[in-house]
Amino acid sequence: MIFAKNKDINLQHIIFIVLCLSINGFSQSNKNFLILENPFELRIYNKYEQNITFNDSSYFLQYCPVEIIAEDTLLSDDYTPCFIGSIESQSYYFLKSKRNTDLSELYISYSNYIKSAYSIQDTILITKDEKILFYNAKDRSQKEHLPIDTKLVRMFRKNSRTYVKNLNYPVKYGWCDLRNKNAWEVCKSQVIENIQNLEEIELLIKTKLSEVNELIQKLFIHFNHLNRSNIQIPYWTFVNKNKEFVCTLLNNESNFDFAESTNILMNELQLSLAHTSFKAFWQSNDIIIHRK
Repeated sequence: MIFAKNKDINLQHIIFIVLCLSINGFSQSNKNFLILENPFELRIYNKYEQNITFNDSSYFLQYCPVEIIAEDTLLSDDYTPCFIGSIESQSYYFLKSKRNTDLSELYISYSNYIKSAYSIQDTILITKDEKILFYNAKDRSQKEHLPIDTKLVRMFRKNSRTYVKNLNYPVKYGWCDLRNKNAWEVCKSQVIENIQNLEEIELLIKTKLSEVNELIQKLFIHFNHLNRSNIQIPYWTFVNKNKEFVCTLLNNESNFDFAESTNILMNELQLSLAHTSFKAFWQSNDIIIHRK
């Protein structure tokens, strides 16, 4: 992980950025996307600010759509400009030459910055032969009719066009006009819905808090080593109180402001609980989860 060598490092900023990278729980549907013809023209780091691995590279297909999480920010060194983007729920740092530059002005061969698009993220099946056209992401003159039983992942919709991932071999991205709803159907969701019992909810919360605690621990260990300090590591815990769960941040003796990162965690829990009979809300510095 890249950190500044001085002792003025902004740990609150680091925690906020890493949680952005690690938790994609923002519930709003309108998002910004950057379509990249050749993603590898940019220098890309994973959430630990290390070069991406071979496995990571499988996400970066030609014309892949990057969901923008933070358009203009810095790495943990508080010096290197970058933007944060997500591809299929995996988040990455994309380095920029300088700050305060619009993403449409990146020095790369081709990109298309789409603002305020409606994020969908589901899979559909073409049910009628040659009724839906698939257009090349860059050149709309290149198009083809989709055969029956083609599966598409709907990434986002902008006006009448939908950006999709065509799962037929070879897998590729492009545009479709899906207004003819008689020619396709949504595949059954693989998301487990109607989680109702307390044991399943408890496991869900434990998983989310464990992910966050692991990140905070790694960050504080590295920060303490770098600055020869001994700041106690904060961590999230929860207890079951009369069929409601109370999540509390403990050991925050350093008085770091966790408001932004707590808001990210809160959004993630709310999204995870959306198909259950439970809800999460903020109360007196705790996150409370109980039945609706």
